[in-house]
Amino acid sequence: MILRKKTWRKSRNVLPTFIGTVTSHGNSANVDPTLPKEYIGKRVLITILDDDTELVERLNGE
Repeated sequence: MILRKKTWRKSRNVLPTFIGTVTSHGNSANVDPTLPKEYIGKRVLITILDDDTELVERLNGE
């Protein structure tokens, strides 16, 4: 989306952000609350906000 405010000199690209919690679903995970259906088929970026030392160790190859 392109957004422009009165105090900005030029328009800026902005993306909607949703906050949720990952819940277990068998061998996978879901985000709760779920995203609205208009986002089906869209590319998303999921960022883990809590510290996860196990994930850091795996990414570092330790």
